[in-house]
Amino acid sequence: MRINLTIIAILLAGILNGQDIAPQIERYSQSYVKTGDFSGCILIAKEGTTLYSGCFGKANLSFGVPN
Repeated sequence: MRINLTIIAILLAGILNGQDIAPQIERYSQSYVKTGDFSGCILIAKEGTTLYSGCFGKANLSFGVPN
């Protein structure tokens, strides 16, 4: 998991240059959600401005509570 987060951080560093990153983040994270490899929330901010926020998967698998 730590390696995946490192890879994500490196990829994000490359695309955080003022572009609208939401579609890219959505596509990338959905690929992990569909395979069951990610469940959680993502928040990306730069200089106090939120660039992206989104939650995926389940907060509680036993009860099926969504994020």
